Amino acid sequence: MEMIFPNEVWLEIFKKIDMQKLMELRLVCHQFYDLIEYLLNTNPEWKVLADETILYECLEMTMQRAYPYELVSHWMDIHDPVLWRGTYLSYKKWQKVLVNTFTQDTIDTTASFGNISCICTFDTFIAIAFDNGFIAVYSIDDISNPFYVANHGNDLVQVEFWYADGKVMVVSVGVDCALKFWDTQSKNEISSNGFFANSISSGECRHFCIGDMGGILTSYERVDNLYNIGT
Repeated sequence: MEMIFPNEVWLEIFKKIDMQKLMELRLVCHQFYDLIEYLLNTNPEWKVLADETILYECLEMTMQRAYPYELVSHWMDIHDPVLWRGTYLSYKKWQKVLVNTFTQDTIDTTASFGNISCICTFDTFIAIAFDNGFIAVYSIDDISNPFYVANHGNDLVQVEFWYADGKVMVVSVGVDCALKFWDTQSKNEISSNGFFANSISSGECRHFCIGDMGGILTSYERVDNLYNIGT
C-alpha cells in the first residue's frame, strides 16, 4: 500500500481516533499496524481504563496473571502503558471466558502415580502432586503426557511453581516437612542442603520463595545450582 503521508503525519491523525477504531485500522497494512501499535503501547490512558474497569481488589492479581514473568509489586506506582494495556486486555479476555460456552480437556494421569494430593499452575504449566511422592509437570501445549516427572520420595502436601533466575521451578513439601526444588528445564533436583518447611509461598511465582516452619519464615534464593537461605 502506497502511503500518502509520512509516518509523523499518520501518527498525528491516529492520535485523534478512538482506541476501538484504531484496533480495526491496524489491519489495513503493516505500516498502519506498526504505527498504531507504537501509539497503543505509549498511551497512558490504559492505566486510567484499567482503573475504571477492574475492581481495585483484583488489579494486582490481574496484572500478575497477565505478566507471570514480571516482578509486579507496588502496582499503583507502575506507569508502563504496555503493562496496563496487557492487564486491561487480559481482564476483558477473562470476562468473555466467563460467559462463553466452555470446553473441557482432561489430563489422564497414570494410575501408578497414586492419588492426587495437590495441584498448582503457572503460565502454561500444570504441576500435579501425588500422595506417593511423584510430581507430574505438564504444559497445556500437550496435556497427554507430562514433560517432567520428579520423585519427592515421600507423600506430598504442597507444590508451588517458582520463577527465579530466568527459570521455572517446582518447589515441593512432603509430610515429613522436607523442602525440595526441581528445575523444569534441566529436569533435575537442585541441591537444597536439607531445608524444611510446613508450607511455602512463592509470591505468585515471582522471584522469591518463603518457607514457613513453625511460624518462622525463611526466604530462599538460587545461587548457581544450589539453594541458599536468602536475606
